[in-house]
Amino acid sequence: MSDYLPGIVRVYRDEWVMAQTMTGSIVDGQDPDIPYKVIEEAMIEIFAVHYAGKIRDTDWQVRRFRVFEQPPASTVMARLMLRLPVCKGEFKQHQLANQFAKDSEFDEYTVVVRDSKEDHELRAYGSKRITGVPGR
Repeated sequence: MSDYLPGIVRVYRDEWVMAQTMTGSIVDGQDPDIPYKVIEEAMIEIFAVHYAGKIRDTDWQVRRFRVFEQPPASTVMARLMLRLPVCKGEFKQHQLANQFAKDSEFDEYTVVVRDSKEDHELRAYGSKRITGVPGR
C-alpha cells in the first residue's frame, strides 16, 4: 500500500464492545450453572434476532461474571460481547495514522480514507448484512 492516500484517513481497530448485559440469581444449594445457562440462552436469542448474519461467528461471545456473593443468594451476570471496528482517530496523512497506531501499540489496525467505500463498510459492520469487510 502506498504511503499517500488522498484526503483525511481514519484508523480503525477491532475491540470487544458490550452489547447487552443480563443478571440472574443463584440461591444457596442451587446448581450455579442453571442461572448462567438461562442467561446465556437469552443472550444467544438476542444475538440471533439482532446480529445473526451481521456479525461473524468469531466476532461475538457471551462472558460470565459472578458479581455479588451474599447468602442466601449470589448475583451472576453475563454480557453479550461483539468485536467491532472502532475508529481511533482521523489524520491528514497516512504516515501520521501509521505512527499513531505504532505509538498506541496496536497489533492490528486498518487505515482507510474517510467516507470511502471501505470506511462505510467498516462503520456498517454489525448493523448491515455481511458482504465484505476490509481487513477481515
